[in-house]
Amino acid sequence: MSQNLTSNRANVSEENIRLWFKEVETYLQDNKHFDIVSDPSRVFNTDETAFFLNPKGGKVLARRGEKAVYSRSGDEKNV
Repeated sequence: MSQNLTSNRANVSEENIRLWFKEVETYLQDNKHFDIVSDPSRVFNTDETAFFLNPKGGKVLARRGEKAVYSRSGDEKNV
């Protein structure tokens, strides 16, 4: 069974991720909140395990033992 992958997530690049982190850093510095990144009590670990924005994918052919098989789906819901 494949997992659906939105086109936004499928098209992400390392450059997009670096730009996002730079924007967050600039925002925190501009608003004088940059000190929060060095406070270990503000570190949280989360994942998307329970956030199903797309239904399960259909059956697909893949190599035996493949751990991650994706199908492109429509865009993510607007929240």
